[in-house]
Amino acid sequence: MNNNLKKIGSAYIVCMLLLYPVIITDKYYNITDTKLYTFYISTATFAIATIIYNYVRWLKNDENVGLLSKIDLWIIITLVLEAVIAGISTNDFGIALKATVVYGVGIAFFLILGIGVLCVQITGFKEDVFLFSLMLGVTITSALGMLQFLGVDLFGLISSVIIEDKDTFISTIGNTSFFGAYMAVCFPITAYAFNKLDNYRYITSISVALSVIGSIVSDTDATILALAVEMILVVLLMLSKGRDIKKVFQLGSIIAAAILLFNLMLLLSTEERYLFGVQKLFINPIIWGVIFALCLVGGKLVDSNTAIISKVIRVTCKVLLGLIIASPTLSIVYTKLTYVNLDSPISRALYLDYNWGNRRGFIWSKAIELFNTGSPREILLGRGIGSFSDQFQSIYGSESMERYLAFFDDAHNIYLQCMFEYGIIGLILLVIICARVILRLNKSEVEFDGYRLASFIGLLICSTCLVVQNITPAFLVLFM
Repeated sequence: MNNNLKKIGSAYIVCMLLLYPVIITDKYYNITDTKLYTFYISTATFAIATIIYNYVRWLKNDENVGLLSKIDLWIIITLVLEAVIAGISTNDFGIALKATVVYGVGIAFFLILGIGVLCVQITGFKEDVFLFSLMLGVTITSALGMLQFLGVDLFGLISSVIIEDKDTFISTIGNTSFFGAYMAVCFPITAYAFNKLDNYRYITSISVALSVIGSIVSDTDATILALAVEMILVVLLMLSKGRDIKKVFQLGSIIAAAILLFNLMLLLSTEERYLFGVQKLFINPIIWGVIFALCLVGGKLVDSNTAIISKVIRVTCKVLLGLIIASPTLSIVYTKLTYVNLDSPISRALYLDYNWGNRRGFIWSKAIELFNTGSPREILLGRGIGSFSDQFQSIYGSESMERYLAFFDDAHNIYLQCMFEYGIIGLILLVIICARVILRLNKSEVEFDGYRLASFIGLLICSTCLVVQNITPAFLVLFM
C-alpha cells in the first residue's frame, strides 16, 4: 500500500479513535451533537480525499489504485435504494431522516458509515497509529468515567446535565450503556497492544485495565456477556499464535486486578450504585481474587509445565465459552417453562422476568408481534425511518409503564429495529455486511485481524441490547 495513501487513512484513524471519543457528547444539553458531526464531517472529508487521490493516481496509470469489489458496489447501491424506499414509507421524511442521522440509527447512518469503511479498505492505515490512538482514547474517556463514578465531577460535566439524565450520564460518551459497549469493543484491541508493544508495557497495561473497568460500569447485560466472550477469545488467540504463555498469565492478572479495583470503587463511591445480577455475578471479588492468585502462581510454574498448563487453559476456556453461549437460551427456556420468582437468587443472577430472558424480553417479543401485523410490503421493505417508536408506544406504551419500564424510543436490539423499519431486505443487508466482516477477518493470517474479529463479535453481542451505535462507528469502519 502506498505510504502517502496510508497517511490519509491514518489521519482518519486518529480522528475516529482519539478525537471522536474524547469530544463530549452534548445531546444532553439540547444543543447540536458535536460528536456526531465530527463523525460525519471527518468521514466526508476522508472520502473526498480518498476519491481525489485515487482519481489522480488512476490518471497517472498507477496500477496500485485501490478498487472496490463488485459485491461492495452492489451493497452500496442496494443500501441507497433501501434508504429511498424507507423514506417514501415515512410520512414526514425530512424530520425522520434528521432524527435518524442525529440519533445514529438506521440506513442513512450506516450508509455514511459504509463510505468510511470502503475508503479505509482502499487507503489502509498504519497499525501503530491505530493502537496508540485507541489506547489514548480509552485511557482518557475511561479515567474520566472512573472519577465521575467516584463522585468527582471533573470539568462539571455531570452538574451540567439535565436532571432526568444525571443517573445515566458518564464520561464523554454520555450514556452508561453506550460507554460500556464502547469499552467492551476496545478491550481485545488493547489486549493485542499489550501483546505487541513490549516497550510500552505501562500504557498498554493501563489501557487494558481501564477498558475492562469501563465495560463493567455498564448497566447492560449484553455488554458484560460480550466482555466475557472477548476475554476467552483473546486468551485462545494468544495461545494459538505462539505467544509466550507467561503473557496470558500477565494479562489475566491485569484483568483480575482491574475487576478487584472496581469492587473497591464501589465501596468508595459517594453514591449508592445498583448492580444487576449479571454484573454482581461477573465482578464477584472471591472469584477474581482466586483468578489473580492462580495467574501469579501459574506464571511461576509455566516454565516446567508449559504444554500441560496450556492445554488446561484451552479446555477451560472452551467449556466456559460454551456455557456463556448457551446461557441466554437457557434463560429464555427457564422463563418460558417455569413460574419465575423474581426475588429468587437465580432470577436475580440471571436478570429474568416473566416474558423472556430479561427485562428487554417484553420489548423484543412485542416488537416481533408488531412486525408480524404488517402488510406483505411492510414486512419486506419495512415501515420507514423512525417508525418503531411511534407505533410501539401507541400500542404498548401504557403496558410498558405498568411494568415499570421506561419510555422506549427503540427496540433495544439493532437487528429487530432494522427488521421493523427496513424490512426483511434491510435485515438481510445488515447480516450480509456482518458476515462479510467475519469471513474476511477469519480468513486473514494477520495476527491483528484475529483481535479485530474478537472485537467485532463483541460489538455484535452488545448490539443485541442496544440500537444506538453512534458510539462505535470508529470500530465498524475498521472492521469492514
